[in-house]
Amino acid sequence: MEISQWKEDQRKVFQITEPYYAINTIEDFFKKYFSLFYENSKKYGKTNVLQHQIETTAHSPIKQPKRRLPLMIKYQVELMVQDLLKEGIIEKSISPWSSNLVVVKKKDGSKILCIDYRILNSVTIKNAFILPRKNEILDALKRIKSFSTIDLFSGYYQI
Repeated sequence: MEISQWKEDQRKVFQITEPYYAINTIEDFFKKYFSLFYENSKKYGKTNVLQHQIETTAHSPIKQPKRRLPLMIKYQVELMVQDLLKEGIIEKSISPWSSNLVVVKKKDGSKILCIDYRILNSVTIKNAFILPRKNEILDALKRIKSFSTIDLFSGYYQI
């Protein structure tokens, strides 16, 4: 499928602003990997390339007592959990560790499910990763010919 034949919302998602000489390369890329990109707002992307692990100190597992959800959002939360289970974003757990669910209101007024990991974070072994300085990043960018960005759909649920 040619870029010119894409639906208007697909063209908006990709916002192609590259110079003319790069369009064929971009078009070939999207033809090859189109199935990996945003298509419909009910599909979450996922990967099985990485398995996330949290290293903790020699601390016994922490199991927080369950907090009560307000009745006015309980049904909505149950629907959200069922959707995330169905999409494979979350799975049932039998871990001895347990942290509470928190419902957070997003800027657009919708709600997102989060987990309160503050207690887990207190026994997590911290990674010593030094971020590069801003001028080092800008120096590296001076030599590039084109620059791409990507915005992950429902980025909160991505690795």
